Amino acid sequence: MAKNKKRDENQLLAKDFEMCRKNLDGIIVAPFKSENAKGIGYNFTSSWLVYSISRNKILTIHRNSSEAYIYLRPHETVLTLSHEYLKVSDNIAGTFHSRVRMNAKGIGSTSTTLDPNWKGMLLFSFNNPTRRKIKVVIEKIVNGIASPENMVTLVAEYINRSMKKDEEQIKLNVDNPAMRMDVWTELASKPHKMFQNRNYQKFRDIVTTLADFQSQENENFKYIYEMKKKLLNLRKAILAERSPAKIKSVLLSISLIPVSSEELKIKIMEVTKRLKDKELENKKFLRRCSKKKYLKKIELAERELEYQMLCDHVQQINNYIKENVPVHWELGWLGKIVYDLILPSLDGIVAGVLIFVVLAAGFRNGNPGSLWVTVLAAILPTIFSILFSVINHRRN
Repeated sequence: MAKNKKRDENQLLAKDFEMCRKNLDGIIVAPFKSENAKGIGYNFTSSWLVYSISRNKILTIHRNSSEAYIYLRPHETVLTLSHEYLKVSDNIAGTFHSRVRMNAKGIGSTSTTLDPNWKGMLLFSFNNPTRRKIKVVIEKIVNGIASPENMVTLVAEYINRSMKKDEEQIKLNVDNPAMRMDVWTELASKPHKMFQNRNYQKFRDIVTTLADFQSQENENFKYIYEMKKKLLNLRKAILAERSPAKIKSVLLSISLIPVSSEELKIKIMEVTKRLKDKELENKKFLRRCSKKKYLKKIELAERELEYQMLCDHVQQINNYIKENVPVHWELGWLGKIVYDLILPSLDGIVAGVLIFVVLAAGFRNGNPGSLWVTVLAAILPTIFSILFSVINHRRN
């Protein structure tokens, strides 16, 4: 894509987003989905980390077999972390806009800007300006496969800068940290309410972990690490003008690296197979022009590995969030009684049974007190435990 475009041609279209993904240049979304690139924008989704500014707590994610969702109370404002990681070059800027499907439900979103050189997951804001509770679907589940729902649309464009050669590069005063951890940290440092200590502590732990999140080594990581070493050997072989047989042996070693993720293997092999041209059959491939061509292909393969590593890192972050936010499974009426009332009140019920046994034993031994006092003393812990469970459930 040419940089010297007219002003009305600076807008990035869906095909431009796809081209940036292919070349890993300009604007990079991890993970990228071609179906999210539509028209003049790219649709971003939400992670499971949804924080209510109105209630100073993480919202409970409700789940069933087909979707995961939250409820926005009347006049409630929430912040959420994007499911994707975004990275843009210094010549691209943009704005985020609400989607009509969201607005049709009565949900409002605050538009914000995308600065050049941004890299990181994104912070979005939504609000419910109506007087009714609104259900917001975060994720759809089809045939056991979870797919995040589109929340906001990014509209991006190239920035035209006409400067003389002796002029300095314009330096943008952009200091927003990735994930907007400054905002999350500020929210986690607010005073908490007495009956929300557990929820507050969980939110603070999540923010602390995300601020310095370290990916765990897995099979994908090992594969990418081995592939990087092989590509480095291939680069050295070409620069040293080794024989075609030597270069072919390196290419063969690349194809023999085992990998557990078939998707990752396919994506990497689609890049590395470009290195296996017919030019390797003759000695002309070592000419200067051929060197440049192959080195560019190696560089693209290395960028693809970095991209896959980034996708794995983002996936681990989303997995961590899912494992630590409060989740409520949607059940039938009997299941709701057990899940919402009985299980949270189990300690009170056990305490009540023990008190009843002790007092009943004392009553039989002729100790003072009537039977109804014994029963009342036994059931009071259960009653209070269930009452607190109901209050807490309604707050969620």
